[in-house]
Amino acid sequence: MRRTRISVEPESSHGSGNKRRHEKPLVEIPQELQGEGGHRYGNFHNYYEFHPTIERLKLLERPGGILDYVSAHWREESSNKECARNDAKVDDTPAAKGDATTEKNEYLPARKKSKLTHNDTSGSPSNSVTRNEFSYLDVGCNEGDLTLQVAKALSQRLATNSTRETTAQKDTKSVTIKTHGWDVDPVLIGRAKQKHAREDDMCNNPQFHVVNVLDNDNNHVANAQDKTYDLTSIFSTTMWIHIHGGDEGLCQVLGHLCHKTRKYLLIEPQPSKCYRSAMVRLRKMGLPEFDVSADRLRLRPRIEAEIDRILNQHSFSRVVDLGANINPDESKTVWKRSIWLYQRTNGPSAGEQLKAGDNDEDEKSTHQLSPSKPDSG
Repeated sequence: MRRTRISVEPESSHGSGNKRRHEKPLVEIPQELQGEGGHRYGNFHNYYEFHPTIERLKLLERPGGILDYVSAHWREESSNKECARNDAKVDDTPAAKGDATTEKNEYLPARKKSKLTHNDTSGSPSNSVTRNEFSYLDVGCNEGDLTLQVAKALSQRLATNSTRETTAQKDTKSVTIKTHGWDVDPVLIGRAKQKHAREDDMCNNPQFHVVNVLDNDNNHVANAQDKTYDLTSIFSTTMWIHIHGGDEGLCQVLGHLCHKTRKYLLIEPQPSKCYRSAMVRLRKMGLPEFDVSADRLRLRPRIEAEIDRILNQHSFSRVVDLGANINPDESKTVWKRSIWLYQRTNGPSAGEQLKAGDNDEDEKSTHQLSPSKPDSG
């Protein structure tokens, strides 16, 4: 079996007296990941049976929520850039300004605007992209079902000037979604290519690639310098990157993805308890466990807060005010995980624009994320 070498953090010598059988974290990763049901790499071949796509879409498509926010502000920014290029033709009358303000507020209640300032993507990759194209990358895409559902939902929103327009009023060809999916499992990528080979014009021939994000030397797709994305999503993949790459690997991967992302990053981190649940499943199957102790994975005890810190360091700040007040539990999936939206800012200091009270609330909600029963990664 052909294998690809990757760089990982050495296994900690702490707790060496533990009688449990621990397998050394990945030094080589098989190109043909089969068997063990995905419990070692997270490449579950029946993933949608226990994590249906509809459950995440319920949160993402909530009125005034994440996808409405992304499409509204992407549209607004694209429009502003177009106006700047045609400054001599812009109607700068008070009436025109009033109309623009009204249109903007249709997306989100005025009292619930994001606390982030929406400036240009300074510090982001500077390659030129036509503004009738929106590029989307899903990392850990599995068979691509959720990837395509998110892309289609975005396309429908980007094709309108207001989320309240009827279907008949939408110009579905006004914005093309360039969709890309990465996964470590070639079997899943093969299924994705087969299932989604003929998508409609909105998704414009989605591209799926076998990518091991921990392999810095051989990821020609991931390392393409001229390829960046308007939106990058990472749904329930951070734990597997962390287990196999250690603290350093997780930090490097998140940093690389931030660099590849022009504006928005959507992430569903697995809380600390998921690491224990994954090891329990391996133990029940009689398979070697990985060492997920805090001695080796020092970021794990406060993993959600640590991920937030890493993204802040790479000029991404969390968008915390997305619409009407809702119960915090209603903003989580049925498997008790939150989906967070981050937006690129001018620099790390932009994260300080969040009020201290919001950070305190976030810390409290972080501790409530642990599921009441073992769940699948």
